[in-house]
Amino acid sequence: MRKLLHLIASIATLALLVGVSVGKLDLQTRAQSDDDLWTEPLNLSRSGAASKPVVVAGLEGALQVFWWDQFDGLIASYYDGENWSAPSVTPLGMTEIVGAGEQAESVFTPIEAMPQIIGDQTYAHALWLGAPDEETGLRPLMRSRLAVGSFSWSEPEAVAESALTWKMIAAPDGVLHLVYVRPVQTETFPAGVYYKRSANNGATWGALEALYDTTYFRLLDAEDAHLWVSAADDGEAFVTWNDPRLEKTFVARSPDGGVSWDAPQAVGQTEGGARRAHTISAHGEKLLLWEANRTVAGCTLYQQQLITSTVSGSEGVAATQAVSVAWGAPELVLEDLRFCPEALTVHRTAGGYPVLVMGSGSGYSTAVAWDGAQWSEPRSLGFNFEHPELGRQVYLEALQTELLVDGRLVVVALGQEGDVWYLASEVEACDWAFAPPSPWS
Repeated sequence: MRKLLHLIASIATLALLVGVSVGKLDLQTRAQSDDDLWTEPLNLSRSGAASKPVVVAGLEGALQVFWWDQFDGLIASYYDGENWSAPSVTPLGMTEIVGAGEQAESVFTPIEAMPQIIGDQTYAHALWLGAPDEETGLRPLMRSRLAVGSFSWSEPEAVAESALTWKMIAAPDGVLHLVYVRPVQTETFPAGVYYKRSANNGATWGALEALYDTTYFRLLDAEDAHLWVSAADDGEAFVTWNDPRLEKTFVARSPDGGVSWDAPQAVGQTEGGARRAHTISAHGEKLLLWEANRTVAGCTLYQQQLITSTVSGSEGVAATQAVSVAWGAPELVLEDLRFCPEALTVHRTAGGYPVLVMGSGSGYSTAVAWDGAQWSEPRSLGFNFEHPELGRQVYLEALQTELLVDGRLVVVALGQEGDVWYLASEVEACDWAFAPPSPWS
């Protein structure tokens, strides 16, 4: 059955690592044995009580995988490039001093569910909703960080007074971009979409920026917001969100890495409007992908490219120049997609091209890649194999992926018996990116 794993994965991996322009590759076909594509599946947790795995990449091929254990809470295992550490409990929670004087004691209260974890190569950052405030009843958005390779979290801090939903990413220059929906209305901070940034791995945070305010967001459902934030190599940052009441999607642009923001613009110029927009950096290009708001079936996905031009003053007038920035005309793309991008994860190859994995966190994902001129055909990503000890079939779900700078694809996922499994591609992208597809269905 291990052959079945290789056959399925080889098709999927082809799309996932197509991140290099055709013109830059030797088009000679390189034959690869299926057995050369993936490492043997490795059981990291060996507990039967695991769920919700997450993988973050460190420097020089290091990895750290986190998961939730129903008995022990947050667990992690570290890979130094050669060996995996044994699973270790990584306590995350709040420490309070209870009592006074000689009776005072330190009490640690661990979190009760898996936090959201993202990496910036140096640190893993955890975000979760804290306990309700005693006076306001609001649940603050908490954040803590852990140096990749260690097992101790920093003391948690509140990065938002209240958050309905949030999204945080680490930009190529290391800046952390955090965007969240505030569902509470006050004179100082109305309900709406807010932004914060950190230029020092989360040690300190800049001023709070209101990108969009509306009292209607007090009643917003978290799944309807479709928050997204991204950043390009040159520092430009973008945030998108939905306003379901208006049936519109908005995009805001920052030309200077989140220091200042342009006014939001409505996305979509086609009849019916747009929803679920994603901005993606693609080897110097900035792409805006969005879904048509009303479709009969399947997925109708459009793409716009950010166009920057310089306008000079007319003759006879003192030389003046102004920079014009606008999204180009919408173009229909990825017409073969059966479903529009949900639970989207974006990886970038060493050449700066994006790889999109749609359906992250499920057992069946779809991947596409951009080569600088066009998108690849949608490919399926799924795994099953024979358990090396039990002889039974293992079907992986809750897939999470990471694409390393050396071209290796990393997958962590959950087996049906409650264990976290790890696999990695052993073949670099340029060795098989243009190999013919597998003849097997």
